[in-house]
Parts: sequence; C-alpha cells; structure tokens
Amino acid sequence: MATNVFEKTKNKFNKEETAVQEIKQNNFDYEEHEISDTKIINSLVEKEKTIQKLAKQVLRASIDMAKNLYEAREELASYKSGTFYAWFENLGLNKDFVYRAINKYELYLKTNNPRVMDLSKRAVEFIKKNEDVIEIEEIKEIINSENPTEKIKTIQDKEITEVE
Repeated sequence: MATNVFEKTKNKFNKEETAVQEIKQNNFDYEEHEISDTKIINSLVEKEKTIQKLAKQVLRASIDMAKNLYEAREELASYKSGTFYAWFENLGLNKDFVYRAINKYELYLKTNNPRVMDLSKRAVEFIKKNEDVIEIEEIKEIINSENPTEKIKTIQDKEITEVE
C-alpha cells in the first residue's frame, strides 16, 4: 500500500509546473508607468525570472515538506502514541502547521493538483470536513478557483437549497 502512494507521488510532482505557471509571464507595460530606462527595465526582467524560479522552488519545497511529514506520520503510526508528535516537536515544528501540511498533502494525493498547497486554512478545513459530502469535481473547482472562499460559499448555498 505505502509503495503505491509513493509511486503515485512521483508522477504527481510533474504537475507542480502547472501551478507555478500561474505566475504571469512578463506583460508589464513599462511605458504605461513611464519607465523608459532600459537599464531599469532589464534589471526588472531579470528579477522577474529570479522570482519565477524561486516560486517554483518554494512550491516544490512545500510539497516535499508535506510529503515527508505525511510519510513520517505513516512510519511512526505503529509506535507508542504521541511518537510522531514528539518527533516533529523536536524539529521545532508547530502542531497546527504539521497537520495542515499533511491535510494539504492528502488532498494533493487525491486531486493531483499542486494548487492545494496555496489553499487557506479554512478552505482545507472545509474540504476535509465535507469530503464525504461534496463531489471530487467540486473539490477540484474549489482548488482551481480564483477565490476559493467564494466557491465554498456557492457550494454551501447549493447544498442548503438542495436540502430545502
């Protein structure tokens, strides 16, 4: 079972490029902002490239950290109660941070979408709490939404309407 999860994970890391592509390519209109100095423009273009590269690294690192926390929890599950907590606390990590990262990673495994790493705490909590009630397509819509909070409200309103 664990091997399957790890094999699936390898394939899913290729999808992280999709999330990073959301960092817009340079279409900034320097003329509109009255910037004509080519030295400044060239400097800013180089900074954009650096920022885009760093954004990819941050995304990879956040997925990798969440993956490692998830795997460590699985590996320590058969040991004395509280072992995983003691282990990550020893690393100086906060309980809320660790479990939020694990929840995001589990959602990442289900959806194959690295954008889950950018979801707010509330969005992740909503999905986790309602994953048995809402369809996977709705979960994907939340993740891909420009405004996940608004998408959640739409889904909640729809659920209330269907109940009435």
